[in-house]
Amino acid sequence: MKSMTGFGRATGDNGRLSATVTLKSVNGKALDLHWNGRGADPAVDLPLREALGRRLERGRVDLQVEVRPLAGAVGPSLDGRAVRQLYGACRPLIEEGILAERFELGDLMRLPELLASASPEASWGEAETALVLDVAGRACDELVASREREGAKLAAVIRSRLASLEALVRELADLREPVLAEMVASLKRRLGELLGEVAIDPIRLAQEVAVLADRTDIAEELDRLSSHLCELGATLDRPGPIGKRLDFQLQEVQRELNTLGTKCRHPEVSRRVLDAKVVGEQIREQVQNLE
Repeated sequence: MKSMTGFGRATGDNGRLSATVTLKSVNGKALDLHWNGRGADPAVDLPLREALGRRLERGRVDLQVEVRPLAGAVGPSLDGRAVRQLYGACRPLIEEGILAERFELGDLMRLPELLASASPEASWGEAETALVLDVAGRACDELVASREREGAKLAAVIRSRLASLEALVRELADLREPVLAEMVASLKRRLGELLGEVAIDPIRLAQEVAVLADRTDIAEELDRLSSHLCELGATLDRPGPIGKRLDFQLQEVQRELNTLGTKCRHPEVSRRVLDAKVVGEQIREQVQNLE
């Protein structure tokens, strides 16, 4: 079980370039990669996305790649075109005798925009792509490990909440027969009060009692709730991404609780149904963080 929240970072070099890859992930309905590359050739974007897509299933992932030349590996270069353009712009002033005809090295050094280190993209090749993919793979290892650690914490919380929900369902099951008997007795008492000395047809009374029992009996909903909770427990033990599956199962649990609460409005039943809904929502909030 993995959380969708995590962090990973790795750095490496190939003797010419240094690459740093940082991965930050948060919750998301699907895998959503946001690329931010500095110094890396855009051509590495697609293979990088494909590599990460094989490791991650869900979540918004901010992917930052920074590539720099190693100190001494790449020397400065002079922008000859810019120098010629500058000379052409100064030519009228030279002809007027305002400026000297020749540029000295010191003159160029005072114009840093004419000097620049060679860009990594200028000589990007398979070795550079391999470097970024290797560093990204190690950053992804850290990200996955952090998501697994967070997932273990979430699993403990979810299992604890699930145990509480199962206990509430058992309490509802224990209340079923006493509540049903109480409602039947209440119906007979009300009929007696309303009819007074008028004799009650036992067959008609039995029919009304049967109708009441059918309308208020929560046995079917309890059976389905127990089945859904068993499925939830089994899903927690499944390998791989389970967040969406758990979310759908919890929707079914809440639906059964709504039906049960509507069907039987006894105060004790209503109180436990409300408690169960609260616990179910607490579980669902945690499940939203799972991959």
